Amino acid sequence: MLARARSRFALCLVVLGVLRRVEAQERARDAPFSCEPVVPGSVLFRGFALENYEPAGHEQRVRFQIEEPFFGLPANTKELEVPLEQKEGIARGEERIVGSLPNEYGPHWSAERFDEAAEKPYLEYLRGLPSGKAPARILGWTSGPDGLPLAGAIVRAVGAGREYEMQSNGRGTFEFAGLVPGKYRVTASHLGFETFVPFEEVEIVRAGCGVVTLPFEFEGTIRGAVKDQHGSPLQGLRVDLVQLDGDEEEPFESRQTDAGGNYRFTGIDPGRYRVGISLAHIAPRQPYPRLYAPGVEEVANGYVVQLSEEQPIADIDLWLPDPKLREFEINVLWSDGSPAKGATIALVYGRWHAPARPLIADDQGVISVWGYELLAYRIYAYAKSREARDVMASMERVILPGHDKVWIRLVLSEKGSMGSLVSFDPAKLPLF
Repeated sequence: MLARARSRFALCLVVLGVLRRVEAQERARDAPFSCEPVVPGSVLFRGFALENYEPAGHEQRVRFQIEEPFFGLPANTKELEVPLEQKEGIARGEERIVGSLPNEYGPHWSAERFDEAAEKPYLEYLRGLPSGKAPARILGWTSGPDGLPLAGAIVRAVGAGREYEMQSNGRGTFEFAGLVPGKYRVTASHLGFETFVPFEEVEIVRAGCGVVTLPFEFEGTIRGAVKDQHGSPLQGLRVDLVQLDGDEEEPFESRQTDAGGNYRFTGIDPGRYRVGISLAHIAPRQPYPRLYAPGVEEVANGYVVQLSEEQPIADIDLWLPDPKLREFEINVLWSDGSPAKGATIALVYGRWHAPARPLIADDQGVISVWGYELLAYRIYAYAKSREARDVMASMERVILPGHDKVWIRLVLSEKGSMGSLVSFDPAKLPLF
C-alpha cells in the first residue's frame, strides 16, 4: 500500500510538472521575454491550416502547410500533420505559429495566433533560431503560495560546466542570457519559503531559450537558544512547540538543543505558537517545571509567536532558572550489614546534577549526590563479591519526585551477571 501511495504521489508530481511547463510555454511568448521554449526534439514553424479545427475535448489531428520553418523540421518539409487539443478553433487558411514541447508523455503541441507588427521581438527570436547566432537563455518565474509574483528569490542555474546566479525581480521574473547550450539544473531559495520541488531541469539549444516556473510554498521557522540565568547554553534539553487553536494548546513538535543550546523548528505552517520546556507530556521528564518562553511559568506572561507570509521566521530565546535540587545520601551494605566499600551506584532512570562520573561508595559504603526535585529515580548498587568471584547487586529502588533529602539503604544480596540484574543497559538511556 505504501508503495502504491508513493507511486501515486510521484505521478502527481509528474503531472504538475507537465502543467507548469505548459503554462511556462504560454507565458514565455509575451513581453518581456518574447521566447518560444525549444529543446532537442522540439518542432517550430509558421504555417497555414489546411483544414478546420473545432474544439471537441480530445486530441485531433490537423494538417498545416509550412511557410517558414524555425526549428526541428527536416529540409524541404512542405506539410505536417500535428495532434492538437486546445480551446480555440482554427479556420482553414488561418495562419498560426505551430510548435511542440516534449514532456514525459510526448510532445505538447500548440497553434497560436500572432501579430506581425505587435509581436516583432517574438518573431525576430523565432527567425534567429535557424542561424544559431542569438544568445541562448533560461528564463522563468518565482511565485508565492498565493500564486502572485515572489520577488527577491535567489535563482541558480548550474550546467555545461558553469554556474549562474541572480535574483528574481519585482515581477517575480528572472533571465539568464548568453548561456552555453546544454542541460541545466535550476534552483531557487527565499527566506521563509521553499520551492515546491527541489529543482527544475531544462535543456537549451543554440540560440534557443528554456523556461522554468518555480512556485514556492510557506516554510515557517522558529528558532532560538536555551540558556541558564547566567547566560550559559544548555545542551540536551527538549524544547517543545505547541500550536494554539483559540486558547487550546496542541502539541506540534519537540527538538533537542545542541552543544550551543540552540534549537530549530522548520516546515511550520502559518499560525500561532508557543515555545517552552516541559510543555509536552512525553517521557523522559526534564528537571524543570512547565516553562514558556522567555522562561516563565505563567502562560499569560509567555510569548505567543505569530507566523505568516509577512513574518515567516521567529527568533525566540529561553532563559531558564536553575532547577531545584535535592540531596541523595546512599548507604550500600553487604548482606551481613558491613559497609560495601567501592560499590557502584547505577542510575536506571533520572539524572544527577553533577557531571557524569562513576558514583563509588566510600570506606563507609556511603555516597552523597545531588539530584533534581522534579525527577523520579530508579537506582541500584552493585560490586564484586569480597571473594571477587561474583557480582552482587541490590534490588532496585524507586524514588518519586519530591523536595526533601533522600536517605537510601541498598543491600547487596542478589547474585548474578550484570546482564541478568537489569533488563536494559542504563548507558543507553536518555539523560533526562
